[in-house]
Amino acid sequence: MKVFLLLLLVGTGYCLDRTQLHGLKALLKNLDGAFATCQLVLFSEMVDYDTAEQKCQNFDIGTGSGTGNLATVSDEDKNTDLKLLLGMAYTVKDKAGRWDADQWVWAGMRKTKNNDGSKKSRDYNAADWEWADGANPQDFKKWMKGQPDQRKDGDNLQNQMRISHHGEWDDTFKYKEHPYACDYQGKYILSSTLSTWSQAKAACEKAGLQLAKVRFDRP
Repeated sequence: MKVFLLLLLVGTGYCLDRTQLHGLKALLKNLDGAFATCQLVLFSEMVDYDTAEQKCQNFDIGTGSGTGNLATVSDEDKNTDLKLLLGMAYTVKDKAGRWDADQWVWAGMRKTKNNDGSKKSRDYNAADWEWADGANPQDFKKWMKGQPDQRKDGDNLQNQMRISHHGEWDDTFKYKEHPYACDYQGKYILSSTLSTWSQAKAACEKAGLQLAKVRFDRP
């Protein structure tokens, strides 16, 4: 008998390694352009920062609230997960292609204070930056050497943060177009792949997951 495959993500603090992420990608092969862990979902669509922010606000699945937000990357685990998801969506290029649009992903941090473009204001101060959920960044940071540098392009300043395939942070202009990542707290994933129970179990384990346990109280 063929069944739809129901998966359970184990714990919101659980991080997947590269092999498990590829297993998860195989399970979600019919969900084009979206790649998820238990804490993040990355969309491969190329958009500017404002559009990415709006799309994440409208993505309220698994957020625990009425609205979503661009990813808050406040620790090494989430930073590692995000660079692995980007690697699943787009192939890592050599040094010559490191600045290409598909080598970066929008995260939800931007500079909200001291934006006069002066040389003094370019020095990194965590209090000047804010995550999309309103919190200031704490001790964790992964800026590239010499970044942020907040360059100007006419009236535009490099006030938005993006993350590379290597997990390094860079400030850039909001009109740039990149894939984007939203915060996510996953519990269940329904795959449309028809499988037997044994096939479903094996596919779940390959992705670092387990088949869902459905409990209910008897009357």
